[in-house]
Amino acid sequence: MVRQAQAENKYRTDEKGRFAAFGGQYVPETLMHAVLELEKGFKDAITDSSF
Repeated sequence: MVRQAQAENKYRTDEKGRFAAFGGQYVPETLMHAVLELEKGFKDAITDSSF
């Protein structure tokens, strides 16, 4: 049971979208604006009770 929980948490990101202390978003700089816009839309949708 503990191993399953550890495996599930292995791929979760923190509030900044980073994996562990050194992880990050591996996205070309030219796409960062689009990724941030998509992230904002996702966060807005997931917190919207009518979604």
